[in-house]
Amino acid sequence: MDIRCSKCGEPWAIDSLYDLTAENESTFDLERGRFYSLGCAAFGTGHGEVMPMAAEIAGMLQDIMGDDIDAVASELEDAEYMGLI
Repeated sequence: MDIRCSKCGEPWAIDSLYDLTAENESTFDLERGRFYSLGCAAFGTGHGEVMPMAAEIAGMLQDIMGDDIDAVASELEDAEYMGLI
C-alpha cells in the first residue's frame, strides 16, 4: 500500500520507510515521523508535481491517525477510489 507526501501528494510505498530504516540504521517510528514532517525530502528527493487535494488529505490523515500508518494508507486508498485524489 502507498502513503502520500503531505507536502506534494506524491505516493510512496510503505516499504520505502522500511528501506530508510535499514539505510539509516534507525527505527521505523523515527523514519515515519520524518516522512510525516518532511514529506518526500525524507527520502532525499525533491517534491513532485503538487497535488493539493492529495497532500491535504494525506496531512490530515497523518495528524488524525498518527502511528497507525496502515490505517492512513487504507484511508488514502479509499479516497483515491472515490476520486478525491
